[in-house]
Amino acid sequence: GKMKLLLPSVDPAQDEGSYTCTVTDSTVSSSGSLFLPIKYAPKFKAFEEQNAYPDNNESAKVACLFNGIPDSDPNGWMKNRNQLAQEGTKYTMTRQPNYKTGITAYRLQISDV
Repeated sequence: GKMKLLLPSVDPAQDEGSYTCTVTDSTVSSSGSLFLPIKYAPKFKAFEEQNAYPDNNESAKVACLFNGIPDSDPNGWMKNRNQLAQEGTKYTMTRQPNYKTGITAYRLQISDV
């Protein structure tokens, strides 16, 4: 049979997280888990640097981390208030949602600085 859990009005602060369903009979127990991401406006969490002080001709890598799973474009990076272009440039921009933690990383790699 099916087991259902109904959350009629979800709240990210209270309802987002890992849920486990367990079924037990007289001899055996079985369970399954999932992370329930709830789409909501992203909230800035942290700035992550990887090689943020590169030598000449190296690559720099930085990331902005947000709580939430926004589906926005990863090309939201700006330099001196100007939108960075990705195609045909030294900039590589990616969006990496983590459905287990509820954190989305917007990553920027700058080649040959």
